[in-house]
Amino acid sequence: MKLSKGTLEVLGNFSDINQSVLFKKGKTIRTVSPAKTVLAEAKVAEEFTREAAVYDLKQFLNYVSAFEDADVSFTEQSVKITNGKSSGKYMYAAKENISTPPDKDIVLPSVDIEFTMDKAMFSSVQKAASVLGLPEMILVGKSGKAFLTTSDSKNPSSHNFEYPIGEATGDYKMIFKMDNLKILPRDYKVKVSAKGIAHFASSTGDVQYWIATESTSTFESKSE
Repeated sequence: MKLSKGTLEVLGNFSDINQSVLFKKGKTIRTVSPAKTVLAEAKVAEEFTREAAVYDLKQFLNYVSAFEDADVSFTEQSVKITNGKSSGKYMYAAKENISTPPDKDIVLPSVDIEFTMDKAMFSSVQKAASVLGLPEMILVGKSGKAFLTTSDSKNPSSHNFEYPIGEATGDYKMIFKMDNLKILPRDYKVKVSAKGIAHFASSTGDVQYWIATESTSTFESKSE
């Protein structure tokens, strides 16, 4: 089979979350960061017919790209890659040597904040964080208004950037490390639990992420 452009995009993104991946039977690919702060799941066009562990995903993708318009076949011990007269194999790793996500789905313990984050909005936050050298994206609720900001919560005098996203149902500061926000450029429906985790689901339905908030996050519900 040939790996589609969409699948290669997903795998490139997942390689930024975890250097390794465990392919499982079916059309779903999942990964988890070594610190267990990010879990990602994607639905892809291809159907994988066997379990296969790849230790260095970036290396694997670079190797596949060296074969223009490559065909890949997941055999018993390796991925066989061919293109015309050229061929090669990429050996599997031992499953126990890589970090793998849990099999069960994650269910948010509560949904306390919901908003839509389009790709232009998040791109603005990313650019501001990069230019200003800021380590966090903070979802802020104050005085009935909600904002996405980028800042350094440990430094009250740091620069910051603020993007309004609608109304707030409470006063809160839900803090995400920018290093954990390695998500594909999509529009996302975001649900946040005050108990420390958020779900980012793409509007296209192809990819979703569960991302932990920092322990210094605060949430106070709006009083009745």
